[in-house]
Amino acid sequence: MRAPLLRIRPAFVTDLAAICRLAEQLAEQHHRQAPATFAAPSGGWRDQDYWAAQLEPDDGVMFVGEARGELVGFVTARLSDTRSISFLQPLVLCRIGTLVVAANHRRLGVGARLLEAVEAWARDNDVDELRLEVMEFNEDAQAFYARQDFQGQSRILAKALR
Repeated sequence: MRAPLLRIRPAFVTDLAAICRLAEQLAEQHHRQAPATFAAPSGGWRDQDYWAAQLEPDDGVMFVGEARGELVGFVTARLSDTRSISFLQPLVLCRIGTLVVAANHRRLGVGARLLEAVEAWARDNDVDELRLEVMEFNEDAQAFYARQDFQGQSRILAKALR
């Protein structure tokens, strides 16, 4: 099923309030599952400066999904480069930072369309590979990314010391 009348476009500063609201949904889910790592949702503008900085990065992009005038998702991505690291293959990478879809618009194709926009942007920037990190507890996201042809490549481990 596809989101009705979904428009994918670059994010604008006028989208910041809606981006912060969407990010609160993500913060709630992540804090509930990993409270030692993720801060509780603030219910407000605590993260506004962070998201504002994501709007126009020199080496990245932020796309939003808009349905019937309402922002229903967003994705951030940045370029990185392994060409100066002698023991790695020389690659230009696109690292997806955050992808969030409003709870009432999930499973309608919004996330897939946001990823398509990032992939097109990455191809335009001569990127060799898309990469992202997904939390171990987030099985829905892992299944979504598998359907989008992402494969496991590494694993981040943590050990609490305090």
